[in-house]
Amino acid sequence: MSGDAALTSRTGFCRRDVFHGLLAFAAATVLPQRAWAAAAAGSFVSPGQTAFLAAFVDTLIPATDTPGAKAAGVHLGLVGLLGRWASAKTRAGLLVAIAALQADLDRRAGAPFATARPAARLAALSALDAEAFASPRPAGLKDYRTLKSLAVRLYYTSEIGASQELRYDPLPEGYTGNLPFKPGDRAWAL
Repeated sequence: MSGDAALTSRTGFCRRDVFHGLLAFAAATVLPQRAWAAAAAGSFVSPGQTAFLAAFVDTLIPATDTPGAKAAGVHLGLVGLLGRWASAKTRAGLLVAIAALQADLDRRAGAPFATARPAARLAALSALDAEAFASPRPAGLKDYRTLKSLAVRLYYTSEIGASQELRYDPLPEGYTGNLPFKPGDRAWAL
């Protein structure tokens, strides 16, 4: 059994998936929000797709007592990654995936997802998420899982996600093994 096949059979991931995730994570950490906005301005993604991505990330990580993914510019980050990081082949595949996701969520919401009521958007996305992460995982929803993973990574590596959603310690000192953690506490940023 090859190394990739053995790893895939044990974890569900192959080295290529892990490598793509690491590249996306690295790209997300070096793209400040202003660069995302600049990348989106001259973008190949239509305004309708950008509005869909904004509604998608806003439903995925909504604003609570901290700003959500839309306020962090995650939708612009996704557009920026497609325009500046993705190869032509990856970009084409992800654009097809975004169009398919938009059509699926529009159908599930009973209206265009970008303009649907927040409750309808949440119900549609929750149903899709339950299908996408069911066991065994359906192969047809891998692109959704990829887009969701990218959106979550972009959020938690944005300034808002790392400093307002997570507890940020700009000068960590020493190792403290057992930090007290109560339900409702925020996790720590890296």
